[in-house]
Amino acid sequence: MKQFNTQRLQFKINLALLLTAVLFVFITISVLYPLERRRQAGILKKVHLLLDSVYQQQRETLANELFAKQQRALRATLGELIKVDGIIGVSVLGPEGKLVLANDDQFSHDLTTGEMERLSTSAQFRRLDLKGRSVGEYATMIQVIGEKIGFIRIFYDLTELDKERRTLNFILFGFVTATLVLMLGLLNFILSRSVIRPIGLLHKAIEGLQRGHLGQTVEMDAKDEIGEVGHAFNQMSRQLNLSQMALKKAEETFRGIFENAFEGLFQIDPVTERFITVNPSLVRLLGYSSEQELLSANVHALRESIVHIDDVREKYQQLKSLGHIAGFETQIRQKDCRILDVSTSIRAINDEKGKLLYYEGSIVDISEHIKRERAERAREAAEAANHAKSEFLAKMSHEIRTPINAIMGFSNLLAASVNDATQLHYLKSIKISGKNLVTLIDDILDISKIEAGKMNLHYEPVNLKSFFNDIYQTFYLQANEKKLRLIVRLPEEKEVSGVVIDGNRLRQVLYNLISNAIKFTEHGEITIDVNLIGHHFPNQIDLGITVTDTGIGIPEDAIEHIFEHFTQIPGQDEKRYGGTGLGLAICRSLTEMMGGRITVQSIVGQGSCFKVTLTDLTIIDSVGTDNDSEVIDTTQPDFVHSPLRASLDKKDHAAFTKSMLTKLPLEVIAGLSEIIPQLEGHLMDQWQQIKRNHDIDTIEEFAGEIEQLGEETGILPLLEFGERLTSFSRAFDVDQIQIQLQAYPSLVEQLKQAVING
Repeated sequence: MKQFNTQRLQFKINLALLLTAVLFVFITISVLYPLERRRQAGILKKVHLLLDSVYQQQRETLANELFAKQQRALRATLGELIKVDGIIGVSVLGPEGKLVLANDDQFSHDLTTGEMERLSTSAQFRRLDLKGRSVGEYATMIQVIGEKIGFIRIFYDLTELDKERRTLNFILFGFVTATLVLMLGLLNFILSRSVIRPIGLLHKAIEGLQRGHLGQTVEMDAKDEIGEVGHAFNQMSRQLNLSQMALKKAEETFRGIFENAFEGLFQIDPVTERFITVNPSLVRLLGYSSEQELLSANVHALRESIVHIDDVREKYQQLKSLGHIAGFETQIRQKDCRILDVSTSIRAINDEKGKLLYYEGSIVDISEHIKRERAERAREAAEAANHAKSEFLAKMSHEIRTPINAIMGFSNLLAASVNDATQLHYLKSIKISGKNLVTLIDDILDISKIEAGKMNLHYEPVNLKSFFNDIYQTFYLQANEKKLRLIVRLPEEKEVSGVVIDGNRLRQVLYNLISNAIKFTEHGEITIDVNLIGHHFPNQIDLGITVTDTGIGIPEDAIEHIFEHFTQIPGQDEKRYGGTGLGLAICRSLTEMMGGRITVQSIVGQGSCFKVTLTDLTIIDSVGTDNDSEVIDTTQPDFVHSPLRASLDKKDHAAFTKSMLTKLPLEVIAGLSEIIPQLEGHLMDQWQQIKRNHDIDTIEEFAGEIEQLGEETGILPLLEFGERLTSFSRAFDVDQIQIQLQAYPSLVEQLKQAVING
């Protein structure tokens, strides 16, 4: 087997072909020989049946003639049998097996005892060679009425059958031989062309590759596995060539990196502790003039340059045990004794057997990094101080706001009882200054909360129609005073009536934007568009709110700065428009806290458009009324609710009333008829009195009575109205008091409608 493995591939293939041919011949003979034997047996069986049939036709005649011993008739009968095609001889024998008559002497031998015994049981057919001639012998016993009277033997010529057999064998042998020769030649040609030759080419190419001829390839047309091997060899050869070129280039690059690296690179002999190689950066880092000077310096040049040597000893032990140290920060002393902060990394380089060859490493100057870290710590300390300042401002703003509200409240009360024009002017100045101060304090409070991280969001279901109706009511009078048209457009999608969001913070953002829009607009309109930008699975939505005005606009170069703290439009008339530059900064911070963004587009002299986009808000489908495409504009005189009612038919108004009354139980609605006279009677008179004199005590009394009435009857809108008015009056929040009082007639009207629709 070992000797076979050393033979050439062509010898192995030829041997395999020869063995295959032998196996083919063996299989062919094993299959065809039995078939030929069965065919010959079938022919002999047909001859047997033929001779038996011939005998049966003449059986009676032969029996009678043999029994009567009629030699002449018997000879004639034998002559008839001879005439049958293929029968060459017939002999008749007596009961003792002795010849009686034969048509030819060559068929005249007697029967043996054994042959007679076999014929006495059944007819026999056998094949025999008669003087070199192949014949078939049919022999049987002749009986008459069950009595043996003799035997008959019929001889059939099988010469043609033997010739046919020999011819077929010759043809079969020739076919097998020709097939083998053709197959062996074809296989040898195919294998030589497809296997031996390509492999020979591959072998030569591999030998060339071994001699160092990288990139050498072999041309192969085959697309089979050998062709794929050749293709893979070509790729490998080219890749090796590229790798060798890349290796040379890498060596050059490494040398360039080593020479030009920012870090100081080195190799040290572990025995002598001398530098083996150093790069220019290390030479400069240690303060030497050349590489040669450093290489020929003191044996312990690196160790002696370290300031805190005790720390290095511990790291050196770590280097010997672990084989590396990384990022070890220490200080080194240059040749001129200047001290630098550095970071050092060293690793051990071993041979294949694990024997230490040398140490290599790098030294990086981190002096500037250390300085930046110190500066960063100083900055963090400053930010902490700023954070403390923000917390202080947040606390102080609360303390200052309470007396300011009292000052403004009592200024309103004095204005109702003072008739002197000068004193009224003074009071008006106090009110304006106080209002500006409250606004400033609120802005500072919000900014402080945001910076201190104390601004928390409180999410709750918000009815879009009610929410923007409140906004409309809040700014209607302010817009109407400047003869501006205020428009609110809500989405038309009926299935979305509300969303979950921090309504107070969204309201604060929109108050700032709408207040600015009214302040900087002298004519035209303020439009608030609410759009459902897109639905998300399963129940989320994006909400877009735009506030568009026809005011003075914002210069293009100022747009990117208007959301910064204490920033106003350049050239703005501060005496006319006022402001602190905090409102838009608060809007951006609150919008981003709610997961949204705020953008602005503006053209000077044509107006501005602020867009607030809030994403992934949860939809609430059952918290309010159906939406209108347009709520109201300021051309209608009745501000509070009559314009809204004008845009609703009877069915829509009933739904809106039920939403505003938070779906009161039927028994409560039924009891409203007893409450309406009180609301339209002395309480309405008291409301008229409050509008005339703005007495704070009367306001608290009015609020308390409505609050008590709401508690007794279970009418939540009355209870909430009273509680809010009481809260505003105790805080001297004049603006909110006026807004709340203006809503009272509308509340009474809605309660009346609830009774009607009930």
